[in-house]
Amino acid sequence: MPHSSGGGSHGGGFHSGGSFSGGSHHYHSSSGPAEFTFFSGSYSSRPQSGYRRYVYYDKRGRYHNTYYKGPKPKAIPFGDLLAIIITLTISFGGISFIAFLMAVYHPAKATLPVNDTITITDSAGIIDDENAVYEALEEFQDISGVTVCIETVYDRTWAGSSKYYSLEDYAYSSYVNTFDDEKHWLFVMSFPEDYETCEFVNWRFEGMIGDDFFYTISSESEDRITKLLNDALLRYAPEHVDSAIVEAFDKFGDTVLDVQVNWILVVVGFIFLFLYIFAILGFIIDYMDSHHVGNGVNVPNNARELKCSYCGNAYIVGTVIKCPSCGAPLSYKEQQNQ
Repeated sequence: MPHSSGGGSHGGGFHSGGSFSGGSHHYHSSSGPAEFTFFSGSYSSRPQSGYRRYVYYDKRGRYHNTYYKGPKPKAIPFGDLLAIIITLTISFGGISFIAFLMAVYHPAKATLPVNDTITITDSAGIIDDENAVYEALEEFQDISGVTVCIETVYDRTWAGSSKYYSLEDYAYSSYVNTFDDEKHWLFVMSFPEDYETCEFVNWRFEGMIGDDFFYTISSESEDRITKLLNDALLRYAPEHVDSAIVEAFDKFGDTVLDVQVNWILVVVGFIFLFLYIFAILGFIIDYMDSHHVGNGVNVPNNARELKCSYCGNAYIVGTVIKCPSCGAPLSYKEQQNQ
């Protein structure tokens, strides 16, 4: 069914029509120890009250300290991490992708309807040069593939009838009674009967567009022509309504098929992308920390650091029985003498 593309009036401006149709992650700055709490317990990079020290060695044999609050956890299975990443990718990553995809709109020329005749029904007798209006609408049709029709009426046609609640209601009725498809764009303009003599002519207009123009006319485009037509009528109506229509559609035709960017959706996309990356990194860090603690050795905070007599690699007393770097055995006597 058709929907309103917006409208305007001399006294009330213009209006838009239908629209296009886990746990928290805590990070403390460098002024304090870093903690990640996606999973149970808390990890820290520095010693603090209530935290136990765990020592683990990397592939090069260098030792590292990590601190954990609570009972020693089990290393988080890789399958759990993978499930979390997949879930975040589908949710946060998916929302971000869809937002970016919808943010850029590439209008395409519409396919003309079987009945592509441009009609100008000037019941109010206010359009002086119908030929100029027809040529402007025909040029717009050649550019966009959209068939625009114009109808003018007196206010009493709809305001004085119990059948219609508003001009929009009348425009909808006029569309469905005139066209049997969703491939037309009807603009109904209403004027008081005494427009030639009254001091203030409160004209009104309403656009009614078929739903088959989804890939050609965006809600932003609907708003643009509504504003262009409203501004033109403010300058020309009621004396030169034809000039207002010609000017509005000439300007609109220049940009109707231009690529459009919805910056609100771009911002939304970046917000969810940031949340996605932030959450993924947080869970990966927790995964790594859980393995460091789970595979590490709990030692006192004052455990001594010694060096291997063969290669000079540093290690922590009580964590290994051979050098984690060169593999040389570390005797009890050697440790005691150092």
